[in-house]
Amino acid sequence: MGKLTALAVKNAKAGRHGDGAGLYLLVSSTGAKSWMIRIQQNGKRRDIGLGSVAALSLSEARQRAVDLRKHALNGRDPIAERDRDKRATPTFKEAVRSTHAALKKGWVEKNAAAFLTSLETYAYPTLGNLQVDTIEAGHIRDMLEPIWTTKPELARKVRTRVGQVLNFSHSKGWRATEAPGRSITVGLSKQPAGKNFKAMPYAAVPAFVQSLREKAATVGRQALLFQILTAARPGEVRAARWGQIDVEGRDWNRPAETMKGGEAHTVTLNSAALALLEEVREGALRSRTN
Repeated sequence: MGKLTALAVKNAKAGRHGDGAGLYLLVSSTGAKSWMIRIQQNGKRRDIGLGSVAALSLSEARQRAVDLRKHALNGRDPIAERDRDKRATPTFKEAVRSTHAALKKGWVEKNAAAFLTSLETYAYPTLGNLQVDTIEAGHIRDMLEPIWTTKPELARKVRTRVGQVLNFSHSKGWRATEAPGRSITVGLSKQPAGKNFKAMPYAAVPAFVQSLREKAATVGRQALLFQILTAARPGEVRAARWGQIDVEGRDWNRPAETMKGGEAHTVTLNSAALALLEEVREGALRSRTN
């Protein structure tokens, strides 16, 4: 067992703090913390930096130190082995780009763009430069904390997308485990309960639909009318594409990535919905020819 503890690392003051077996925690006058291992090889002392505390936990630093000592005992250059390991494991930023490139073909364009934008804005500042094999539940929890209660829906989406990146990294062999699960929310306060909009009385719906039809056709009104006629969610309507519509079969085949439950679903289109789609198509054709 080493001399240091996770709490001791967190509260360590400026200076050099030994853990044993040549592993040291270095704390600068500015408070920056990093790991260093001292190795004797061929009669010479070598001090080798392992990385920052943000990138390596105490247990990970100990394991890295064990690995490098083995390399030295086997006659290999521990610095070269350290650098090779770093090159083999991408940072979170690099893994995000790889994940996006691999999965975006199955996403609608809007979702693919949101995946990148949300991670760039909220995850990159804290996770971006960390190697994916070093990211733990605590890193993700600390990243989510500022938006967890103020932007709960966004926070849940960011958490899901970080999980996609880490699970993709696991599948590529870049990290030993899949994304952390429930442990992420330990220490986060309860999110505020969501509020549903008051439902329109059923008897009032026909008059409301008629009022939509009587007003000038706009994309927003047509989308709302299509939502009513298909009992779909707003996001599903916004993600609708002509390639999903089977006019002859009277079906709207919605892919899994647009569905809240993550499973593909087919809706049978009534005559009113098909007529509305034809109206939308004709309007689009007229706008292109004008």
